[in-house]
Amino acid sequence: MIVPSRFPDPLTADADGIVALSRTISCPLLLDAYYHGIFPWPYGEDGLIPWCAPHRRGVIFPDEFHIPKSFERELKKNFFHCRVDHDFSAVICGCAAASRPGQDGTWITSQVIQSYTRLHQMGYAHSIEAYTPD
Repeated sequence: MIVPSRFPDPLTADADGIVALSRTISCPLLLDAYYHGIFPWPYGEDGLIPWCAPHRRGVIFPDEFHIPKSFERELKKNFFHCRVDHDFSAVICGCAAASRPGQDGTWITSQVIQSYTRLHQMGYAHSIEAYTPD
């Protein structure tokens, strides 16, 4: 089934993978974009949000994923406790507040936090968190 999109065909993306620009980000736009292989990228000039569909992508296939032996040994120490969707808000706000040397801030604005938090509440966005023991 072909689902119509608000975005141009991802195959029409420019050399940088940009297929569209917008001033806003919202749940309907995000759902439409992700469904069609498009995602928002850090803000461009004049506060415009580039929507990207890169020609080359990195893909991890779980059945082909290899964990190096040294990392596997570290995992077996159970140093981290992992949780899923335990504190989505803290994760996204922590990502927004992270130091980015050489950069003038973050693309994770209050508008982005609000939209992704709403997607989380709708069951579309998730967080995987790793905690150290107390």
